[in-house]
Amino acid sequence: MCPAVTFGLLAAWAPYDVAELAAVPGWQRRCVSALRERFPGVPEAVWRRLGSVDAREFAVAVGMMGAIAAAASVGEGTHRRGVPEQVPDRTGVLSGARP
Repeated sequence: MCPAVTFGLLAAWAPYDVAELAAVPGWQRRCVSALRERFPGVPEAVWRRLGSVDAREFAVAVGMMGAIAAAASVGEGTHRRGVPEQVPDRTGVLSGARP
């Protein structure tokens, strides 16, 4: 896949994450009770946890997912070669070749 495509997907994902950061914390506070009534089979512990997540925790979670997406796009942009494969291996140690 072309590096421009992978970085383009990352760039397209970023505004979505910003929109989530702006919308979800307020929506969550307003809608947990309605969701609880609509889905009575969900364990109470799930609703308590959902209600206890604050905006800071949610921002950290979104940021971590963004970091994973960024790392994946960089990896794909380098044709899945990690740093050891990009460094010239004059000793043969990294490639497994015997000197």
